[in-house]
Amino acid sequence: MTNEQERKPTREPKFNIGQLVFKHTGDYTGPGRVRGISILENGKLRYLVGHRIEGGSGEFLHVYAEGNLRESGGDNGEP
Repeated sequence: MTNEQERKPTREPKFNIGQLVFKHTGDYTGPGRVRGISILENGKLRYLVGHRIEGGSGEFLHVYAEGNLRESGGDNGEP
């Protein structure tokens, strides 16, 4: 087993893959969808979130700590 396979999260993920979330901290905010979850060497979780740009096509991906996200009640990822 490699170190990568032995890594365990410090706790269970708050969000699931496919779940709509809202990035609510910092200079920019907006809706997104969790596309992946990663575990850092120290066991902390990071979420890969897909965002769409209004008037554009496709989506871009960004990595966030859990504290930057909150659950979304809307079908487009807005709170």
